Amino acid sequence: MRLKGRTARVILLSLALTLIPISTNSTIAAGPQTPSCGNFKVTKNSSIVGIEFRKGSYQVNAFGISCKKVMGSKGLFAKFLKLKNNKSLPKPWRYLADAVGAPKFSSGPGVGFRVEQITSVTRSPTVEPPARANATPTPKPNPAQPPPKFSFKFNLDKSLPEDWIAEFKIIMKNLGEIIPISGEINRILKEPFMNIYAWNGNTKNPFRDVIPNASGSSISGNSPSNRWMVLEIPSDEFRYNYLHRYSVIVHETFHVYQISLSKDNMQPKWFSEGGAKAIEEMYTQQYYGRSDFRSGSTEVSASVISNPGLFEEYETSQQIDMNYGSSAFMVLALAKELQKQGISEARAFGMILKDFTLEKSKESDWHKAFTNIFKMTVSDFYQRLSKYPADINQVLPGTTLRLQDVFAGK
Repeated sequence: MRLKGRTARVILLSLALTLIPISTNSTIAAGPQTPSCGNFKVTKNSSIVGIEFRKGSYQVNAFGISCKKVMGSKGLFAKFLKLKNNKSLPKPWRYLADAVGAPKFSSGPGVGFRVEQITSVTRSPTVEPPARANATPTPKPNPAQPPPKFSFKFNLDKSLPEDWIAEFKIIMKNLGEIIPISGEINRILKEPFMNIYAWNGNTKNPFRDVIPNASGSSISGNSPSNRWMVLEIPSDEFRYNYLHRYSVIVHETFHVYQISLSKDNMQPKWFSEGGAKAIEEMYTQQYYGRSDFRSGSTEVSASVISNPGLFEEYETSQQIDMNYGSSAFMVLALAKELQKQGISEARAFGMILKDFTLEKSKESDWHKAFTNIFKMTVSDFYQRLSKYPADINQVLPGTTLRLQDVFAGK
């Protein structure tokens, strides 16, 4: 997801909320990488800065702050949930809208907490587009039955050039064949589809009645089960024929693939964002014969060598991972390390972009999932990473690499 521009989450309800701590033992849920502070039971639907928190049990993970300050009836999580609807968080706290996956709150670099819903009691009302006349009721996924087929719904504004719309449809068709979105995502989403809202950046958001204040490019939503894709394409990208106007489609669509395959376990950040950056550049190289990796515009921070752990979280790397160049460097370097073991380039990227993502749906601790797939620990990899110069040119994938081979397991 992009650092610039984010959808402001809005939800039109303000209900009183009662929190009951139900456990202080560590539990496992998709996403968090730090030890759990325990679980909280939310008994009434509410929201924090427009982010919906439905009734159910939530696992809380703190980083850089004690669990005692976060948990309990007087803890930060309880205080945030008692704020009036859409009221700002007390300074210096802020909601990290750029973070993929579970809602996350931070008061500064390396300090904050994440909450992940692990059980749901009931669904709460959400703001949705008006229903079409004579619409066919949408089937709901049943855990005992295969989920319905997933699809995207295109909402393409007339402000977009016709050639972009035509290319958008080609890209989505190609991606549908290369990285089909698993129907398992319907166990996360409340509907078996995701809306894509796209428009030219020189036009005021034409979908503001449905997604108010949306901007930039992202996978956004007002709850884990209600999400959409935003593609606001800057007008300069059309004027100067920037390749990014197409590659961003690949980037955001790959995030949906990651969510579906991993059951929304998007940790660590360098993997989710680095993987999306890598595949968008591999796509443009394959289909357009060029990529930003080879244009000299990809910045790699020296911290990726000296302190790679910073890139595991958004809040500790936001200022040193511009356009996710450093995260992509880590992904590409991992592919090089796998190739040193005699693994083909296509298979190495397949293990990274597909196998590891799937493994996280079974093993929620991404460190263990990493070792299971790559047969090395995260610490081992970080040690090997320290031997590389912080230069994207040292880890570039081959120009003849085909995504079809990557995801076919060749």
